[in-house]
Amino acid sequence: MPTISVDLWRQLKPGSLVLAAAFDEQDNLDGWWEAVIVRIDDGVVRWRDYPKEPVASSSHEYIALLHPKYTGV
Repeated sequence: MPTISVDLWRQLKPGSLVLAAAFDEQDNLDGWWEAVIVRIDDGVVRWRDYPKEPVASSSHEYIALLHPKYTGV
């Protein structure tokens, strides 16, 4: 099974666009949404389409990389 290079994860920085899992009030998975990394160390993200929403903390296992050719358009 192919693996994703660790170098791709190391390239993530504040401002990087990723997919992040969102959870409802009962901690059930509510979907995956485009998010912008705010801080790397504790996985804080801002929802791309909802910039006025409070930032969310997302454990690294709930952050997914987008395809390198993804443009966000």
